[in-house]
Amino acid sequence: MARSVVLQIGPPRRRRRAAARSRVAAILVKIWPSVRTRRRLLHTYRKAPPAAKGFAVGLMLVVLVFAVNALYQVVRKPTELYFRSAERCRRRPSRPGAHTVHCFARTRPP
Repeated sequence: MARSVVLQIGPPRRRRRAAARSRVAAILVKIWPSVRTRRRLLHTYRKAPPAAKGFAVGLMLVVLVFAVNALYQVVRKPTELYFRSAERCRRRPSRPGAHTVHCFARTRPP
């Protein structure tokens, strides 16, 4: 049997270096289940009775809702996570409404 010969025109191609993996990607690779484990879980899910499937889907939805809510709260109010506000809440004005007097000083009727 004859071998086929491939002629290369131009300079030789250089192999690309593999992109350096970030720390986050490296951690995710360690956490994410292997192909074998994912196949086994999918097989177990397919063989499960409908009630168990419904429970599993419901549980996953509840976990997803809590995760999205936590992410939303962090994005919406990041300053509460970085700065302590408890000391401000404990201080009380000497008289009720004293901290809002300056807001209405110009708009007060004569």
